[in-house]
Amino acid sequence: MPIESGDGGDAVLVWLVVEELLLLSAKTTVTIFSFLRQLSLFPLIK
Repeated sequence: MPIESGDGGDAVLVWLVVEELLLLSAKTTVTIFSFLRQLSLFPLIK
C-alpha cells in the first residue's frame, strides 16, 4: 500500500517542528535554571 505523499509528509514535517520546539524549550529551561542557580549562589560568594 503506497504512502500518500501529502499525508505522510505532513506528519513527518509536523513531528520535526514539534521535536525542534521541544529541544528549544528544553535548552531555554536549562539556561534559566542555571542562571537562577548562579543568582542564588551569588550572595554566598561575597
